[in-house]
Amino acid sequence: MTLIKFLPNKLLLILSTHIISDIESIAKETIMIKNGEIIMRGSHREILSNMNGKVYTIRVNDESQLEEIRRKYKVVNLQRGMDFTELRIVSDEVINDENAKVSEAKFEDVYMFYFDLENTKEV
Repeated sequence: MTLIKFLPNKLLLILSTHIISDIESIAKETIMIKNGEIIMRGSHREILSNMNGKVYTIRVNDESQLEEIRRKYKVVNLQRGMDFTELRIVSDEVINDENAKVSEAKFEDVYMFYFDLENTKEV
C-alpha cells in the first residue's frame, strides 16, 4: 500500500477493501458503495463530520452489564482493561445513559455504522 501513496494526484484508483487503515492512509476522497448504490462520497473530514454525535463510549466495571448493552446498542468495539470494559457504540439515536460519553468518530465507526457488521472486535 505504501507505493499507492506516491501515485500522481490525477490518477483514479479503485480499491475494494474492508481494511479501514488502508483507506485512511492512502485516499483523499472515499466513495462508499453498498448493494451497488453510492451511500457516501467525500473527503475523510466530510465523512467523519456526518458521524458527529453518533459515536459513544461506555465504561463498565461489571461484566454482567455487557449483554444488556449489546442488546440495546450497536457495539462496534470492546476493550478490556484491568478492572473495566469499555464499549464503543454507534447510534443514530442519542444514548441517554449516565455512563455514555460522546466520542470523536473514527473511520472504522463510519464503516460499522453503514454496513451493519455483527462482529465485535475484542482487544
